[in-house]
Amino acid sequence: MDYTRKPDFRRGEDENFCGAGEVFREKRLKESSEDYILPDYLPDIKKVAAVFPAATIKGRFLGSGTLEYEGEACYKVLYVAEDQTLRTAVFLTGFEDKIGNEELTEDCVELLTPLCEGVNVRLLNPRKLNIRSQNGVDVAVYKRRCYMPELYGARTVEDENKLQCETAEMAGMNVLCLRETGLTLSEDLSFEAAMPTAGELVFSFFRLVPQDCRVTEGEVQMRGTAEICCILSAGKDAEGKEDYFCLERSLTFSQTVKNNCLHAGGVCFAELQPEGSEFRLREDEFGQKRVVEADLTYLCDLAVFYPKNIFLMTDGFSLEKETELSTSEKEFCTLSSPLKGGFSVNETVGVDLPEEGGYRLFQCVVEPEMHLCEEGEKATLEGTAEVLMLLKDSAGAPDARRVSLPLRFRTEIPMEGKGEARVCCRTSGTRYRLSGNRLSLDFEVDFGGYLLGKQSRRTVDTLRILPEQRKTPGKRGSILLYYPDKDESAFAVAKKYGIPPEEPAKQLAEKQSPLCFFRK
Repeated sequence: MDYTRKPDFRRGEDENFCGAGEVFREKRLKESSEDYILPDYLPDIKKVAAVFPAATIKGRFLGSGTLEYEGEACYKVLYVAEDQTLRTAVFLTGFEDKIGNEELTEDCVELLTPLCEGVNVRLLNPRKLNIRSQNGVDVAVYKRRCYMPELYGARTVEDENKLQCETAEMAGMNVLCLRETGLTLSEDLSFEAAMPTAGELVFSFFRLVPQDCRVTEGEVQMRGTAEICCILSAGKDAEGKEDYFCLERSLTFSQTVKNNCLHAGGVCFAELQPEGSEFRLREDEFGQKRVVEADLTYLCDLAVFYPKNIFLMTDGFSLEKETELSTSEKEFCTLSSPLKGGFSVNETVGVDLPEEGGYRLFQCVVEPEMHLCEEGEKATLEGTAEVLMLLKDSAGAPDARRVSLPLRFRTEIPMEGKGEARVCCRTSGTRYRLSGNRLSLDFEVDFGGYLLGKQSRRTVDTLRILPEQRKTPGKRGSILLYYPDKDESAFAVAKKYGIPPEEPAKQLAEKQSPLCFFRK
């Protein structure tokens, strides 16, 4: 490789030699165990039916060798009260952490996914709960790396003309992270004609799922869906028991994020995190409570990946000088492919119900979660679908049960070595039936995200040119990059480096710069 005309190459200032390298990845969880007192305006707890956890990032700082963040975990508890009605209570707890690593600098980009896992609720007394969980983040930090060596020793023009290097090309990527907070979505949810008039809004739950992201010059255009589930009371039934029904909606929305650093050709992945919500039951134009007003606030984290080829220096030597090489194995992340698809699930599972039966199922909520399983030559996704069943027992009192279904799907995307994935998924078209203590489920799982691979290669970190002359000059093949002068002919280049003139002639005709050819 000829360095005499472009010394900036040597200092790693050329984009072709730089890409995104992963400098830190870890799942950071801390155990939280707190006691909560039920607010005075809520009735006593007889039984906890279900808990819906959610975590958000409230603040972050990256630089000076540290990554600091703080977040909040929200527990929405659905319970059966002493008066045999369904009620909801919301509890909050904070978490924070500080990561120290000398490579965490301001020019890094970070991806933080808030986590709230292993939630366990224990009823201490009718007005006191203990909630234990693992709260934290899944953090990945990337940094622009340039793997060209520094040169030490005597450097004259004659010396540099004798410096030779070998390079290897590999796939890599650059990463750009963006964040938009305070995004809103408002919608009025009207009841269907077959639904009864509501008396009270008992419980509300929503999940935001990105569906499609398109990167253009200066902006990202995102589309997604909001899955909303509301449980409402419908007054007393014939036996004087409180009756309930569910209102479910799937809303589509779009959002545009602008940034001057964005340009076409990137692959984008979005994570949508709820920041707050407000649901209100109101009357329609006929004076009946048949409309739910939904005001949702959320934030959007975008990661835009730009695939590119990276040239890494793998060997360096001088034809007339002794050299010392310092090498190490470097790892680069590659964007294998965006993940997008779906599959069907048709399963029957057993439910822990009393043998005498009499239970009636009036709603199922399915929450899927998937991750990459490194098996075989193709990417395999596996995970679980948590199913919350809302029932009425033989006496007409509300009850709830949870079951879990395993999910597994092999994609058509080939795996090249080690990899990782970030996946968002949702269910659609859910059909269910309870027969005795057997639950039959039929639904579709739609997923989206990205698949990252990792490549490792031994590269030259430092090339030291020793002042002593070699007794026998080395003769080895090398890759030559040459920047020709204006109007320099192919014959002149061929004569200078002892190569066939056809090679530089073809590249000069295509206006390629620099010229690249192999010299023995």
